[in-house]
Order: sequence, then C-alpha cells, then structure tokens
Amino acid sequence: MLGYEIASQLFNEGKDVRIFDLVSAHDSRFEEFIGDIRRPEDVKKACSGMDIVFKTAAAVWTQNTPKQLYEEVNINGNQFVIDACVKLDINKLIYTSTMDVVVEGKKPIVDGDESLPYPKKEPKDNYSRTKIIAEQLVLKANSSELLTCALRPVGMYGPRDKYHLTNIIKAAQSKSNIRLGNGSARFSHVYSENAAYAHVLAAKHLSIGSPLAGNTYFITDNPPDLNLFDFMEPFLKELGLNPPKK
Repeated sequence: MLGYEIASQLFNEGKDVRIFDLVSAHDSRFEEFIGDIRRPEDVKKACSGMDIVFKTAAAVWTQNTPKQLYEEVNINGNQFVIDACVKLDINKLIYTSTMDVVVEGKKPIVDGDESLPYPKKEPKDNYSRTKIIAEQLVLKANSSELLTCALRPVGMYGPRDKYHLTNIIKAAQSKSNIRLGNGSARFSHVYSENAAYAHVLAAKHLSIGSPLAGNTYFITDNPPDLNLFDFMEPFLKELGLNPPKK
C-alpha cells in the first residue's frame, strides 16, 4: 500500500525507481528485484546503484505471525538495509516507523507529539517491540555519510490495504457485527497517498544539519479524529454493508 504509492510518486517526478519485494507489483514503470529482506545478499543487490532507500517493509501484526518473523524482518532485515546503505555509499535512508512505538496501552494519547518517549517497559506486543528497536537502529545510524530519519504514520488506509479496512469489512460481514467501546475513543488516520508524499518530501529535504536528520515525525491527516467505527461507516455503506451498531 505505502511502498507502491511512494514508487508511483517518485516515478511521476521523473525518478528511476526500483522495487524490492517478495512478490511482483506487476507494474512496468518500475524495475523490480524479487527477494527477501531476511537475506543480506538480496538486500545488497537490491540497493546497489541507488541514491536513496525507502525502507517500508515490515512484518505487520496479525494474530498468527510467529515471534521469530518479527525479529527476522523488523530487526535483522532492517539492520541488513542499514549495512547495505553504508557499504554501498548510499547517503539517504527514509525509514517507515509507526505511531505504535510510543503507545503504552494503559491510557489514551491525546494531542501527542514527537516529545513522547518510548514506553518504560518493553511492550509484550512483538510488532511494537521490534519496531521500537528498528527505529532506534535507524536513528543511531544517522551520520554525515548516511543521513536517516524515521516517519511514524498513524492508522493508514487506502488502495491495496490488506489490514486496516479489510478487518473492519470482515467484522461487518460477521454474524456478531459488533463495535467495540462506547464510541468516545478517537483514532488518527492518514491516507496512503499523503503518507507517501511525506516520505518523498523527507527524501528531498533530508540533509546535513536539517531538522530531519536523525529525528522522528508523526504523519497524520488533519483532525478532527473520529471514533474508528464512525470513520469506517461511509466505506461500509458504499460496500452495501451495515455498520456495526451493537
């Protein structure tokens, strides 16, 4: 969802774009390298000859994802990307992090900003835990030779979304069709095109001495934020589904 949109926007600006993924994007506009981020030799080949690397790949939370996969992809694979950039003299790395790196889970975050610390206790959730470690590795790698920054999209939605909208649709199609909570909780969203545009802007403005270098930024659409189920209601109605009411 995000990587494809970043590639499209870069191509529209006249850039030569290479996609590195497990499967083909089936888009002739881009050079493709099919491989696995868990193999350092694949990562190095994919990055060879590039000026800027956008690292969007991640093991995203699903109920059945084993702990080892988060470790291999989000931490080890991330380190392979950093190592490849250093060895190949690539001087810009834009890393896709997540808002989850600051979510403690015990109380809501209202009007949060980049001053929020990581949770004091290591999260039990393997996705959040490994994304925190990966973000720290990227920021630590920032130097005059390799400039890095981490962008933290909030709840992302848009074309090719396999997780966010899909799960809400499945809930609406289920027999129970219930909504969680009393409706007072609010959730921030960002459209995939906007999140991608932030990555493209980061690549343009990342330079020695810039506010971007070695720093993190949340990426979100303009408020007001809505309750998750209220936000999803128009999409469900367009699909002929009844929004959860119970």
